[in-house]
Amino acid sequence: MGVWGYARISTEEQSLEVQAEVLRVAGVPAENIRGEVCSGATPALRRPVLRELLGCLCPGDSLVVVKLDRLGRDASDVLAVIADLETRKVAVRLLDMGADTGTAAGRLVVQLLAAVAQWERGVMVERTKAGIEAARRAGRHPGRRHSLTPFQREEARRMSRDGRSLRDIARVLGVAKSIVGRAVKEAA
Repeated sequence: MGVWGYARISTEEQSLEVQAEVLRVAGVPAENIRGEVCSGATPALRRPVLRELLGCLCPGDSLVVVKLDRLGRDASDVLAVIADLETRKVAVRLLDMGADTGTAAGRLVVQLLAAVAQWERGVMVERTKAGIEAARRAGRHPGRRHSLTPFQREEARRMSRDGRSLRDIARVLGVAKSIVGRAVKEAA
């Protein structure tokens, strides 16, 4: 029966050490803590370190994470991981909420929290869509520009003739490289 810890950060600018310290204080041996840098949008089983750790867990082991969102992309992803571990007789402890899937109350708490997290994600998506639609009705075009003004097209062509790369020109003009490529190609 081993106790294992998993920590995840989204970018290199963050620190795994904060989560690792919380896991050590919670009783996870330092040599049993696995951490990785991976976007939260990546499904659990596409995270190499987590996938390897999940494969090593045996009946009677415990997987400890600092927060629910460290474990999976969304509610269904987290619940799939937890359900798989439960069938293998591996408990999951979520430190931030004191839940342990080794108990009936812990399983209920995890399922409720995962459902709330999924609901919050849905609300965020709805708000984003509503904001984009409101901006369009107001005559604004949210997001990255998809075209160049005549002046910018000429500027892109000039920079291309001067030997600058399409990527560099796109960065300067704040548009996609493909848009610059079309503008330069039109002039040829």
